[in-house]
Amino acid sequence: MMKINNFPEEILEVIFSHLPLKDRKNVSLVRRDWARLAFSRPCLESTELNIDGSKAADVSPLEHSQRKYRFVCFRMDCSSLENRQLEGIRSVLCKFSCTIMRLRFVWDTMDVPFDLRLLLHLIEFTPSLRELIVEDSTNQYDEQNVDPSVEIQSFHNLEKLTIPNCVMDNIQFDVARLAPNVKHVSLSTTGRHLWTALHLVGAQIRSMSLKTETKGVFRQLWAIEPYSLEKLHLHRLCSDLMEPSDLKLNDVVVFFSQCRVLTVLGLELQVPCSVIQLIANSCPTLKSLLVYEIEEGWPLLKMLQQFENLESLTVRVAHFEVKPSEDEDLRLGKLKSLTLDGVEFENPFDFFHQLGQFAPRLQELQFAQYDDSCNENYHLTVLKAVLQLKLPLLMKLVLFDNSSYFPSHVFNQFNLFPKLKELRLAYCGLSAWNRSIVVPGVEKLALDIYELTTFQLRNLLKMFPSLVTLDAVEPEDPLNFRIDDLPRTSLLCDFNVRKRGFNIIDEWVL
Repeated sequence: MMKINNFPEEILEVIFSHLPLKDRKNVSLVRRDWARLAFSRPCLESTELNIDGSKAADVSPLEHSQRKYRFVCFRMDCSSLENRQLEGIRSVLCKFSCTIMRLRFVWDTMDVPFDLRLLLHLIEFTPSLRELIVEDSTNQYDEQNVDPSVEIQSFHNLEKLTIPNCVMDNIQFDVARLAPNVKHVSLSTTGRHLWTALHLVGAQIRSMSLKTETKGVFRQLWAIEPYSLEKLHLHRLCSDLMEPSDLKLNDVVVFFSQCRVLTVLGLELQVPCSVIQLIANSCPTLKSLLVYEIEEGWPLLKMLQQFENLESLTVRVAHFEVKPSEDEDLRLGKLKSLTLDGVEFENPFDFFHQLGQFAPRLQELQFAQYDDSCNENYHLTVLKAVLQLKLPLLMKLVLFDNSSYFPSHVFNQFNLFPKLKELRLAYCGLSAWNRSIVVPGVEKLALDIYELTTFQLRNLLKMFPSLVTLDAVEPEDPLNFRIDDLPRTSLLCDFNVRKRGFNIIDEWVL
């Protein structure tokens, strides 16, 4: 048997590249050549250098670093930057200017409006930048924030852009000038200053994600020539397609017919089923769909059978009555991901029994209940119906109910899903405990339990012996939550505890 000490360096680099940063540091202490390989460039491709604005003055640990960071995240978490902080950020960007390929700029302060000039100033030091991600955690609108000194330079290497409202709604920002060769865009905007830029670069874009709250703005999208478009995701596509007789639908059909190589299409629709029927007739390549406010759930599912390539479906605020007997042959053969958000059932057991038949390849299921008007018995009935699903390929299950407790005695039901690897729960709390349950298959567990105690967390670690990742939200009273008292099994997995303000459910529910 070949020992790991005799492995070629190329194989060791691949092995080390799959280790978390903490384990990589431990590996680097074993041998000198391992230290060199553990922090070689291939192993650092997934490592992101994080810089907080409030701590940017002291970057001395990076001055002698031999690492070559490719990904950098700068978080603006203070109202202003002093000269020492600016110099620290500038020195970091200059040191890694030739290797930085992705820059993430996070605006995390409400004291001052978004500073477009600061963003443009920082990316001047990254000539090799290929991806720019801008995040605004405060959801600002900076359309009126005009600075005459702002000039948009061109970065010809930029291929990927993620831009929020605070930038897109600024009349001084120009996507086409900033990234004339952009191929992948994810934009969130009110739409006022969007279409001119997209018309200039539309023919070269390969993937596009547009999100807007303004009514009617998608009407100008249909005039873009999307000859190279492969992936498309449109949020809030509702105002243009409210009625089947709407003449604008003809423009939509022409637009889709020009997408010669369209492989992934995602739509968010708040429209009658008759409009969805027209889209099904004109765009059979659709793979991802979100629909909401549907009165008749079963006719919708029957209609979706026309999308033969449909892999991901999200249904929000819908009602499912008793399934008609004539729809016995209902089948969504390629559906892999299903999200049910605020859906009501006349007979939950009937629906989830049928789900195992018409979506046999389902791998991910997310179910969220919001209706506080329903009694506890209804929520418990729905949960029991979900846990009696017969889905042999299910790998990820998300259950969210902000109005009731999760009955811990049903944890044993998760063993009925032989391939279940990831489980996420968000509830007010856990009910009485049953210590005899063991769920060996789950490797990733995420919890947003409002009354999670150290006792409950300790038992959860015993219940899921194969955990690789545990993600928990810290209770409101952290003094009663002593992580040091947890068993040693918590050291065998990546254990993340988040503050209550950063709710992990925000990532789950669309």
